[in-house]
Amino acid sequence: MAATDKSQRTAARIAAAAAELFFDQGFTDTTIAQVADRSNVAAGTVMLHFGSKSDLATAAFADQIATVVQSSVDALADANQTSLESSLAAFVRPIFGWYEANLEVAPDLLREALFAEGKWAEHYTQTVNKTVTAFAQIAAEHRDRDDVALVGEGLLADYFIVLLRGFRGEFGSVDEQIERFVSLARTRFP
Repeated sequence: MAATDKSQRTAARIAAAAAELFFDQGFTDTTIAQVADRSNVAAGTVMLHFGSKSDLATAAFADQIATVVQSSVDALADANQTSLESSLAAFVRPIFGWYEANLEVAPDLLREALFAEGKWAEHYTQTVNKTVTAFAQIAAEHRDRDDVALVGEGLLADYFIVLLRGFRGEFGSVDEQIERFVSLARTRFP
């Protein structure tokens, strides 16, 4: 067995243990020592593989977030929506649903991802770019102007505003959150 394979399996085991602990007790209340104990490695091994608790959180959930965003892209393509409202709703529903289902870790995860560095920052940036591209695609289908990339970035800002308000409990359901996002986003389409 190659050392790289063993290292990758160890890192995966550590990330899985961290995800379990983050879900069970939250990001703030989870320690590196607990992650090490749960994954049957030394705390130094956790730090060797991830460098920080932030990197560990990002690693533990980066693939889940990327998968959710991809499911949103797929939902948009599969839905073949004809109205702006239905296109926006089809895209954000899986994402808002994932965040609502994971409220115990979602705010911390988003904060950590926003300030991540290195490969985790690259991974997060790719996911954000995929989201902006999807929003620009929606804009292109429902707008006659050439500034669809800028509108895509504006829609991302609207998305984050509504996401953060959701973390604060301002919506009673994902449907209410989607409704607010669509209402806010609608203002970008004269």
